[in-house]
Amino acid sequence: VPFKLLNKKVYFPENKDIYDYVYVSENIPWTILSYQLYNSIEFWWVLSSLNENAPFYAKKGTNIKFIPREKFLDIIKYI
Repeated sequence: VPFKLLNKKVYFPENKDIYDYVYVSENIPWTILSYQLYNSIEFWWVLSSLNENAPFYAKKGTNIKFIPREKFLDIIKYI
């Protein structure tokens, strides 16, 4: 899934083994979920891009795809 970051495009790995999922039982803003998963609200756009949900929040009753923190820290260095 490409995501435009100002004048650059970011492509996330297509390898499905890299991703984990978290179930959300209520609508939750991407910024809050980003903080819970990555200890920072700055990576909300990663979650939104990976999940193609509502632009501002993860929808209630869905499994949200994310890159586990350990792997994410390695990947984000190249963006």
